[in-house]
Amino acid sequence: MDIRNPKRLKKVAAHRLENARDAGRILLIYGGILAVSSLLVTGFNSILSSQISQTGGLGNMGTRSILSTFQTILPILQSVVMLCVEFGYMAAMLRIARNQYASPMSMKMGLERAWVLIRTMLVQSAIYCCACLAGLYLASMIFSFTPLSNAATELLTPLLAQASDPEALIAAMDEATQLQLLQASIPLFVLCLVCCVALMIPISYRYRMVYYVLMDKPSYGAMKALRESKAMMRGNKLALFKMDLGYWWYYGLIALTAVLCYGDVILALLDISQPFSSTVSYYLFYVLSLAAQLGVYWFFRNRVEVSYALAYESIRPKEEPEGGAVLGNIFQM
Repeated sequence: MDIRNPKRLKKVAAHRLENARDAGRILLIYGGILAVSSLLVTGFNSILSSQISQTGGLGNMGTRSILSTFQTILPILQSVVMLCVEFGYMAAMLRIARNQYASPMSMKMGLERAWVLIRTMLVQSAIYCCACLAGLYLASMIFSFTPLSNAATELLTPLLAQASDPEALIAAMDEATQLQLLQASIPLFVLCLVCCVALMIPISYRYRMVYYVLMDKPSYGAMKALRESKAMMRGNKLALFKMDLGYWWYYGLIALTAVLCYGDVILALLDISQPFSSTVSYYLFYVLSLAAQLGVYWFFRNRVEVSYALAYESIRPKEEPEGGAVLGNIFQM
């Protein structure tokens, strides 16, 4: 197998899935957890929003604060749970890619390695934030020292001259001036987007194999797994990018299911009336979006995930695993 031959990887993935007896059950459990957790978080958020709107006045400030805190924590908890479930699902698909027996019990690996997964996610987030800040700084420097900033400078120069007089500054910042400043800042926004994407994409590909490393190396911590993934992806980023492009249709379908979630907003923009309230419409399109996503997963997710597991197999250093997704114990199978 070779990561530079994605057609071969896809054929092998399809063959391995044909021999995997419990692949469908594993996907059903994964999709069920995803659907139930999403519906629960959405429902609880709706209840909490309703309670917050009913607790007005200074006397209920503490209650509002507690409810708002719960509303903030719920999506974070869901993200942590789904990170563990996703990791367990990927571990099961890795076993299938290696032509080993995999059952729903294989998904327990995500719960067993929850703490190292959280640490890895936090470290990755910090790296991405630093890259994003670097991109913003680079974009601001390019904007400031090129003619792209001329229009914004012409508008800001007379405003800065009035900075010592707040009333005059407020009077000068009318709606027309604000609109002109926004239009003059469009090149800056475009530069920020381009620079951030240009920095983020290579970094994201550098760490694409980190979770597979954690499966095979139970003794590894977050930093060691990130370094291992970085070494593994050296010279293979372009090949994996081409493999991603080969699945454009899959990612396109996932994007369409996400767009479906905003069906009520799209219909409103198109001036199409609906026979039910906005709340009912929101939940209807949300459930439709979730059902469409699960449908895409059912038909394609296993094949895609096993293909990526085979890509990892083709580039990982060939050595004896340390009780990870290959060996494991009988209760992880």
